[in-house]
Parts: sequence; C-alpha cells; structure tokens
Amino acid sequence: MTDNGNLTRTFPIGGSARLYLRNVDGVIDIATGEAGQMAVQAIKHAGPGYNQTEIEISQAADGQVSVITHYFEDLIARLFHPLHTGPARVDYTVRLPKDCQVDVAFVSGQARLQNLAGEIRVRSVSGPITLQDLAGRVEINTVSGPVSGLRLTLARGLQLETVSGDAVFDDSAMAAIAANSVSGLVRLQGALGAGPYQFRSVSGDVKIITPSLAGCQVDMHALSGRLRANAPARRERHNGGHMQMTFMPGNGAHISFNSVSGDLDLATADGQPALEPAAGEDSAQPAAPPAGPDRLAILERVSRGELSVDEALTTLKD
Repeated sequence: MTDNGNLTRTFPIGGSARLYLRNVDGVIDIATGEAGQMAVQAIKHAGPGYNQTEIEISQAADGQVSVITHYFEDLIARLFHPLHTGPARVDYTVRLPKDCQVDVAFVSGQARLQNLAGEIRVRSVSGPITLQDLAGRVEINTVSGPVSGLRLTLARGLQLETVSGDAVFDDSAMAAIAANSVSGLVRLQGALGAGPYQFRSVSGDVKIITPSLAGCQVDMHALSGRLRANAPARRERHNGGHMQMTFMPGNGAHISFNSVSGDLDLATADGQPALEPAAGEDSAQPAAPPAGPDRLAILERVSRGELSVDEALTTLKD
C-alpha cells in the first residue's frame, strides 16, 4: 500500500479469469478489460480506521486473484474513542477478461458489474448491487441492499436470495429463476424461456412483464396473496390457497409461486396492467417478516473485525 492510499496491480490471466473479492465499505466496479490480464486498482480513503485497514491483492498458483480488505482493530484507540466507526472505506476498480468467474461479497458501499460472461456470485448486506450486460449464470444474496439488473442474458439462470431488498431486472432474458424473498419485491421484464421460474416469499410480491404469456403454466400457493393477469387464461382454484392458471395456446414457461401474503402479477409488455384477481381476498394484509438477528449489532461486529463479511451474510440470512 502506498502512502497516499492507492495501489495498482496487474496479473497475467490464462483461460477464464477468476476473481475473489471481499470488502466492507466502498465502491466495487468490475467490468471487461484487456484480454489475458486482470488489473486491480484500490483506493483507501482517509478517515477513522485508516491505519488499521489493510489491502491484500494476490494471485494463487491456480490463477485466481484474491482482493481482500482486512481490518485490524486498535483496542487502545477504541478504548479512548468508543465511537470509532471501524475500517476505512476502500474503493476497488477491477478490469478482467469477459469470460470469468467472479465471487464478490461486501457489507455496505455498492457493487457494479458490467459486460461479463460466466459464473458470477455477488453478496451484500446493505449495499446496492447494479448489474448490466451480463451473460451466463448469476447468483445474488442480499439482506437489505436493492438489486438492479439491465440486459441480463442468463442462459444458465438466476439464483436470488433477498430479505427486504427489492430486485428489479429490465430488458432481460433468463432461462430459469430460483428466487427467495421475505418482503422484497422481485420484478422481471423480458422474454421467458422454458423455465422453471420458481419464487418463494413471505410477503414479497413478484411481477413479470413479458412479450407473451402464451402457453405459460402458473402454479400458486398462498394464504392471502393474489394472482392477477392481463391476458385470458383457464383458471382452476383448489382448496388451501392453491391456484393454477394456463394461458393458451402453446407450450410456455412454468411459473411457480409460494407465499404467505405476496401477490403475483403477470402482464404482457403491450397490454394493460394485471387486473384479474384470481386467488385470496382483494385486499390482503401482508404478514410481518419473521424476527431475525439484530442487523445493527452484526454490522457493528463486522466494523470491529469480529466477523468477516461472509460470516455476517450467513448470520443475517439465518
């Protein structure tokens, strides 16, 4: 680390690039760069925790590049400065070959990933995640950070876990989706493949806007949620909040939705908003999200170096 807090490293890459990045607070900017190399720039900002925050950038024998923010708490400084806020902010800019494997986790700040293809995994506690022009497969895990995706072409699908953060994907085509939410909204605008498209929530809604619903088969289980669509379909209601809907003609995607009080809205891109209540009551009261760990206390433990980013994400998810 240089005196002014800037560090730049470049590594040779053979074949698919592999990046492992862990940060606490700061901007993470990852995008396609030059073929055959990975360039990493780190900027550590002045402020509390600067001297206790260290940056590790290295390449393993198998070619994986690891970028990690370490925080070594000064116990004496904390004793005299109890309001110390933890590690310094570190911004990372990474440029790597388009074909890649990326594993990123952070607490706050934000992450932006653009113009990549491969296996991509992003985890956040409270920071927003922005994805643009990605291909391959994407796995997202967030507690309260919002997710925004644009022009995602995921031939190997999307896996999403969110507690209260909304996840919105526009102009995207995903071969399959497996999404779990407590109270966050999940919205997809784009073409559907064969699926399956599986959604589970407590009180979070799911909205799908697609060019055509022809042939889609919908299977919904909810205590008080609603199923609405703006296209004609054959509907079958079963006991216990079970509803099936089939859009004719043709063979289309299979969509399943399991929820306590969340709504499922289906609409064609050129049609009117979903207007057909098909299950439950017209006005359902959302169920309260289940009690979970004290998020603030966990974030404070991360800032003190008592928990890693991965441990915090696991704890908050439980």
